Amino acid sequence: AVFPPSEEFVAVKRFSPSSGLVGLDKFLNELLLLPKLEHPNIIKLLGYCIHKQEKLLVYELMPVTSTLDSLVYGICKDRLTLYLRLWSLRFKIIMGTAQGLFYLHEDSGLRVVHGDLKLSNILLDVKMNAKISGFALARSRTTYGNMSTSESYVQMKSDVYRFGVIVLAMVSGRRLTTDLDITSLVDNTWELWYKGLELAVVDKSIIGTRGVDNEERRCIRVGLLCTLKNLDDRPAMSLVLKILEEELHLNLTMTSQYSLSRSTCKHSKAKAKAIRYCKHSKTNVEKESS
Repeated sequence: AVFPPSEEFVAVKRFSPSSGLVGLDKFLNELLLLPKLEHPNIIKLLGYCIHKQEKLLVYELMPVTSTLDSLVYGICKDRLTLYLRLWSLRFKIIMGTAQGLFYLHEDSGLRVVHGDLKLSNILLDVKMNAKISGFALARSRTTYGNMSTSESYVQMKSDVYRFGVIVLAMVSGRRLTTDLDITSLVDNTWELWYKGLELAVVDKSIIGTRGVDNEERRCIRVGLLCTLKNLDDRPAMSLVLKILEEELHLNLTMTSQYSLSRSTCKHSKAKAKAIRYCKHSKTNVEKESS
């Protein structure tokens, strides 16, 4: 569609008239929240239309029409699938998504919980910058003033978990469509991590990884940390960014999530007991889980 004020091409999202109050809630949720958000990694809402039973939202147009999940998993067979084989591009998308989620959680002043973070809700602009979209289920201080602090905390940690799943999917190229898929990948990655073979989880189709093992390792560590079962052990997005930007070195204590034997490689489902972060200054900070 063409947006009259600027004559620019835009994307239009139509809410089905048959969606009733549920559709109206989702429409109003995005309409009230998105105009308050301003960040290069967040999709822009340009306008809206309500006419009788019709409800439309107008967004900036993303030239990459294929969803990120179809590109990463190789479902979509076009040139962009080949571009996504470049590690530098995957890392750029991971970083952009992390920066966008950090803005929502900690830097917007609204404490926004996305609520539906997944690969298909990460769009790409012409420069292949990540744009978080899909805010129909989002919550914030202003749109849901009655959301308790504890509820907000739990939902933010759920966002962090979903971000960890995105990172592991981007690194591994494995299709994660069910909880079982996610659990299997996380378990397998922990075992490889313990044996010092975590890079074996990296998608074999990725090219341009020579010399950037450190980036891959950091992403794997972040993915594991964000998907820890204990909510309190999952990091805030500010910490995730520090790890990804190499401002903070991370060492996971493997006796925490799993009790692994180098010879048998069996594991027990024990809770995480300790996660250590080592800064460049060699100062150790230890966090004990409950």
